[in-house]
Amino acid sequence: LAPSVLEYVAENVTDSVRELEGILISLHAHSALYGREIDLALAERVISKAVRVVEKELTVEDIVRSTCEYYHVSDESIYTSSRKRDIVLARQVAMYLTQKHTGDTVKHIGHIIGRRSHATVIHGIQCIDKKMKESAEAALKVQPGNPYIDVVEKDANGKEISLKSVVENKKNKYVLLDFWASWCGPCMGEIPHLEEAYNRFHKKGFEIYGASFDRAREPWLKAVEEKEMNWIHVSALKMWDNQARADYAINSIPANFLIDREGNIVGKDLAGDDLDAAIKKLL
Repeated sequence: LAPSVLEYVAENVTDSVRELEGILISLHAHSALYGREIDLALAERVISKAVRVVEKELTVEDIVRSTCEYYHVSDESIYTSSRKRDIVLARQVAMYLTQKHTGDTVKHIGHIIGRRSHATVIHGIQCIDKKMKESAEAALKVQPGNPYIDVVEKDANGKEISLKSVVENKKNKYVLLDFWASWCGPCMGEIPHLEEAYNRFHKKGFEIYGASFDRAREPWLKAVEEKEMNWIHVSALKMWDNQARADYAINSIPANFLIDREGNIVGKDLAGDDLDAAIKKLL
């Protein structure tokens, strides 16, 4: 956490260690759910609403609304019989969170969320529990010091470009694997920092491999063009439903991994001036 955030939390959360723990959990939950960094504004928002959050009973509607916002699907789609993978995933997450945070029975949850059987709800909850365990295991494999995992996705012309080909390019000393999306506000906020680092260090051996979590081609390429992001860009155009997201245990964006020419991860989640400082030190 940034020093300003830590200072604000320390000054405003003073009743007990349990209260402090609750606030920190809420901060990280908000960060993951909405894909934004934990800054002073988020800390002020979470702490100011802490008392009301405790007093207000969390409802299924609250959970569905937040889940749909995170996965960029409509609230109504959760209650339909759609089998689209992103909608199924959002529906299963809503079921999982409803049971975890409301204590409702699986029978009642199934009735509320699209009149589904208790067996369907149990299956959904088990699927999310399995995904969470797999994600935790995957996260351990991509910590700094571990070898990178290859990513193969298509560029704007439909040509497959592998991360391996970029890392093994003799011109590149360090490659930043950057996960982002045009619809992600914090991602777009990081672009000036990426541009600064790229323009400053590209000729010295720094490259960026941008993997977008966009679903549609047009907004992805429009963002690349308008923001003059002159590095390598690829996308599976499947939003969260892509292999790279699973391999790198990505639960929120922006996210990035810095890889050296030997194929080792030497840094991750380098935001703002930290990226520039890290590249400067390494080169």
